[in-house]
Amino acid sequence: AGEPSHDAPEPPPEATAGEPSHDAPEPPPEATAGEPSHAAPERPPEATAGEPPSEATVVAWPAERARRRGRLATALAVAASVMTVLVLSGIVWQQQQRPAEELIADTSLEALAEVTPGAAQLVAVDERLRLVVEAPDLPDPDGYYALWLIDTDVSGMISLGPLEEGRVYELPAGFDPAAYPVVDVSIEPFDGDPTHSGNSVLRGVLPLES
Repeated sequence: AGEPSHDAPEPPPEATAGEPSHDAPEPPPEATAGEPSHAAPERPPEATAGEPPSEATVVAWPAERARRRGRLATALAVAASVMTVLVLSGIVWQQQQRPAEELIADTSLEALAEVTPGAAQLVAVDERLRLVVEAPDLPDPDGYYALWLIDTDVSGMISLGPLEEGRVYELPAGFDPAAYPVVDVSIEPFDGDPTHSGNSVLRGVLPLES
């Protein structure tokens, strides 16, 4: 009694089956400097239904497309303006290059048959005389329509050839229209006779002083 015991301490009791171990778990080994970590990277949280995408995922294509459409519209507008200016410049240039037309005299053409009345104009272009005749809605003749300039006595006449719609008849240089002021349209047969048939359908007198 009074002497310490030198017997070895008894080991702790072992855990029996079904009883949890109260020992603290060992921490995983820490990665040393220079060694890669084999831990799997964490996945970013997925967006749930109904949540708007983050600012990083918003695509800016609609704004870029709008800017491109705006630039294209501006380019097209500029091109259209340039084309309009060129066309207008061409029209003005053509009008400036076109010889000035001076009206000398005009007259209405009275119907001498069942036809629509017409009109005639004598104009001067670059000091050359031209006769313009309007005879709308003439019926198909038994032959052809011919145009004449006749003197006031109906004794002398000059044939200007067949009457053609839209044709401008240029008078010979030095011709005096005051000596032949009567404008006459006749029906001529295909008989080879160059003289007037006497079958006039339109006639008028240009007010010219001889």
